[in-house]
This record gives sequence, structure tokens and C-alpha cells, in this order.
Amino acid sequence: MKRKIWMLLYYVIFICIVVYCIHLRVQNHKLEGYVNENLNNLLKPIELDLQQNQEILNKAINSHALSMMDLQSLSLLLNDIVINLNDLMTIESHITDTEKAGSITKELLFREKKYIDSIRGGLTRLNEEQLQSLKKMKAIHSTLLNIYADEDIAKTHFKVTNEKWLSVLKRMDQDIVKKDLDGAF
Repeated sequence: MKRKIWMLLYYVIFICIVVYCIHLRVQNHKLEGYVNENLNNLLKPIELDLQQNQEILNKAINSHALSMMDLQSLSLLLNDIVINLNDLMTIESHITDTEKAGSITKELLFREKKYIDSIRGGLTRLNEEQLQSLKKMKAIHSTLLNIYADEDIAKTHFKVTNEKWLSVLKRMDQDIVKKDLDGAF
């Protein structure tokens, strides 16, 4: 009789463990889906913001003028990029124990934003120093956009398990350092 009670207790415990493992697996799958959606919602807007910045910078460099509206647009777009990079770095720090990939790029873009914010008034003409600064920004953004083109961001659905998104962040820092653009601003 005692043996039957113990066997029944073992079966109940075993069933509870199996049910709990299934529950954990379902929860982990939901969390992975949430993180993957966040990765896609952070990486793709960075590319679009960089493209919009390139258009504004091209127009300003070609015309040697920058309007107040363009200054505000550059500032807002740079702010969005920095926020998205910071969020990506937060996800990265939870998933891996490596250095924060993207930190050099984030700091550089933050310094760009501070520079843009320091320009006051609606500029009609750019002086030579401002023009050179905008050309540096254009070079930085071109470097980052080339990474996005190489990795084919538009067609990629990033997943936590393939870590391709992490290679994008790492390449950003590597290419910025390789082209000696990290000292700008």
C-alpha cells in the first residue's frame, strides 16, 4: 500500500515537472518572438533615418546652406538613431556577455547631435568649418549605410538565435574605427 502511494506521488511530481517545462518553453518562445520583433523594429528605422540624414546633408553640402527646418530634422533623426542604438545595446547586453557593440558609433552620433544642436538660427550660408563638419557627417553616415546595404537589412528578419543583428552593431564600430572617423566631432 505504501509503495502504491509513493508511486502515485512520483507520477504526480513527474507530471507537474513536465507541465512546468512545457509552460517555460512556451514563455521562452513568446519572449524570443518579442525580442526578435524589437530587433527588427530598431534596426530598420536606423537605416531609414540614416538615409534621410544623407539627403539633408547632400542638399546642404550642394547648396552651401542649411535651413532651420533641416537643422531640426537632423537633430531629431540623430536623436532617434542614438535611442535605437542604445536600445539595441541593451538587448545585446542581456543576451551576450561581450563588450557593448555599437558604443563607439552611438557616442559618435551623439556628438554629431550635440554639434547640430549647437548651431543656432536658420543658416542661409555655411562657412567652411561647418561645411567640413557636414562632409564628415556624410562620410560617417555613408559608412553606416554601406554596412546596412552589405547586410541587406531590408530583406532580413533578425532573430536572436542567428545573431546577425549583432554583427551589424560590431561592424558599425569596426568600420568607423577603420576609416578613422571616430575622432570626428
